Amino acid sequence: MAARVVLMHELRGAPEPEALMARMAPVDLVLIEGFKRSPHPRIEVHRAVTGHALIAPGDRSVRAVAADAALMIDRPVLDLDDTGAIADFILSEVGL
Repeated sequence: MAARVVLMHELRGAPEPEALMARMAPVDLVLIEGFKRSPHPRIEVHRAVTGHALIAPGDRSVRAVAADAALMIDRPVLDLDDTGAIADFILSEVGL
């Protein structure tokens, strides 16, 4: 049994998330990493030690923040180490 599969595709100028999603359809859920400035619904990952500013306050596409510290924002803040809670949030958001 194979341990992994890699699919590589030349975008040829196509917008990245849209090109990838078109190749995935039909599916119920796709989890992607990156594309933090794209308008798709997402969870921002925030580690306090990095000192980076949050994206969520200025971007309504961010549905929640998974963080390793308490945050005062107008979105749900999920414990970065609680994968069960993060999975439950995702399933709730997409209606699965």
